[in-house]
Amino acid sequence: MSSEGQSWWVVVVTGIVVAVVAGLIVARLTGGGHSSIPSGDVGAASSAPVTTTPSSVPTTPKPSFVPSSPPPAASATPPARLFLTDLDSFEVSTQWSGPATVNGQTYAHSVIECDCNGSTVYASLERRFSLLQATIGITDDAPTDTKIEFAAYSEQGLIFSRTMSFGQSAPVSIDVRGVLHLELKVVQISPSGTESLWAAWGNAELTPSG
Repeated sequence: MSSEGQSWWVVVVTGIVVAVVAGLIVARLTGGGHSSIPSGDVGAASSAPVTTTPSSVPTTPKPSFVPSSPPPAASATPPARLFLTDLDSFEVSTQWSGPATVNGQTYAHSVIECDCNGSTVYASLERRFSLLQATIGITDDAPTDTKIEFAAYSEQGLIFSRTMSFGQSAPVSIDVRGVLHLELKVVQISPSGTESLWAAWGNAELTPSG
């Protein structure tokens, strides 16, 4: 082969090599532009659930008025008691009021009656009271054999009666509901003929109706 023919083949082979190399470079460059994520990963990513946030969340409406708790009930005030001697209508005959000592105990607010021919205490209750409470007995300066009857009357008649001996005392509660006029009386039973024996309604108190 002549030198001219060899040169032509060299040119052809060189062109082919250059073309192949150029094709490889182009293919390499073109493949680098694609995503490197495997097809399996792409499928997994595309199938993953997508969580969406609602644009508005409904809220529970607040009441326009909230009822307040009822105020605690006021405690009932018990009716005040009143000493019998504090009544404006309290009237006396042979008696006085003040401290009296009965069976060794002194009662500061007492109605003290003399049994002289039967002593009577008057009081207008005007149907305003329900109970009369007192401790009854003979005062400690009386003879030891003294006996006296204590009695209470309304306009309807006798409502209480009890006989007491010296050295005795007894708390009593007398129902005076509906009583308009009250009378308290003491009558000597023994000893006969003895004057100025004293009997006491110790701390006599009235409870208002209520």
